[in-house]
Amino acid sequence: MCDLELLAIGAFSPLGRFMGEADHGRVLNEMRLMDDSISPIPITLPVNPNEAIKLDQDIALRDSNNRLLAIMTLEDIYEWDRAEVSEKVFGTQDLRHPLVAEMHRWGEVNISGTLRMLELPPHYDFSELRLTPAQTRGSLEGVRVFQRRCLSNP
Repeated sequence: MCDLELLAIGAFSPLGRFMGEADHGRVLNEMRLMDDSISPIPITLPVNPNEAIKLDQDIALRDSNNRLLAIMTLEDIYEWDRAEVSEKVFGTQDLRHPLVAEMHRWGEVNISGTLRMLELPPHYDFSELRLTPAQTRGSLEGVRVFQRRCLSNP
């Protein structure tokens, strides 16, 4: 859910979807997306293989309360290698590393496709601090204007 939200608000820009196989492979080997943008870690949606998961179908992405957050049109389904990702991204396969251990609970295939966000996950804490990248840039612009005024009128 965190990655879905970060994709939706533009925090993983230029990435606007979970990585497909081509981007995933290039990020592992070169830390770049297919469009040459830097991306140091794969942003994927791993699931367990299932006969119901097929290309060109729409699937619902829901939170733990069954709230419908997004619809994904499946365009890519591919296997991934936990050992390879662990080694290339984290430099270890040691299960004491929290993300390496977590990856062992993830599904065996990654899925990707066009995302249509319907709703962001609700948050009830720190709401004043939960800014999108665009909101953050806007608030920083206000600080820059204030600084310019102060520097020009000491």
